[in-house]
Amino acid sequence: MKFLIEIIPTNKNFSELLKEINSLSSVNIKNIKVNKIYSFIGEISEKEVIFVIENLLLDPLVEKYRFYKEKIDKKTNATIINIWYKPAVLDVVANTISNAIKYLGINREIEIHSGTQIEIRPSLNEKFIKEFLEKTFINPLIQYYEAL
Repeated sequence: MKFLIEIIPTNKNFSELLKEINSLSSVNIKNIKVNKIYSFIGEISEKEVIFVIENLLLDPLVEKYRFYKEKIDKKTNATIINIWYKPAVLDVVANTISNAIKYLGINREIEIHSGTQIEIRPSLNEKFIKEFLEKTFINPLIQYYEAL
């Protein structure tokens, strides 16, 4: 089974980031949100995923979460970009989570990846996304992105 988990800050204001991004480009971005994301692939149940989220990944005072089986549903009039480490790059956060899951009593092999999700409104074209990401969020030597 494959799960995509979004950890969403509940009271984060991205207005300064939005100003900086709009100063770098000709496109007027109206809204931006940045979330932590995790991918879990392997023999793990939905109930176990919720257990891991609530006991390991989430700070319930300042965050909420959503998770999806297989892949995220695209939101209308938004560009959703998931940024991940390339397979050859060590993902320290994912390794730490993988070790911690064993302490929670889940002793199966689960492939874990950590990343960043950016949601931008309005939708952007692929050329602008590539230029925008390479200027602001991503190191193309060690990271790749998926635009939904």
